[in-house]
Amino acid sequence: MTGVDEVVPDGVAPRRVAVIGATSLIGDFLLPQLLKAGYDVHALSRNAKTQKISEGVSWHQADISGDVPYILSEV
Repeated sequence: MTGVDEVVPDGVAPRRVAVIGATSLIGDFLLPQLLKAGYDVHALSRNAKTQKISEGVSWHQADISGDVPYILSEV
C-alpha cells in the first residue's frame, strides 16, 4: 500500500501533513481520508469563520501569501 491508503502501524508516531485550502472541495475529500490512514492532520484556512469542525484535525488560520514561515513553524 502507498499514499493515503497506508495505515500507520501501532507504536509508530503518525506522519504529519498540512492541507492548504482545507475548506475546499478537495479538502472535504482529503481530510477524512488522511485521518483514516492515521496521519496527524493540520488544516489551513484563510478565514476562521469558514473552518469546519472535524474531529482529529488541528485547524490553523493563515493567509499563505505572507504567513508561510510562521505556519510551517507551528505545524
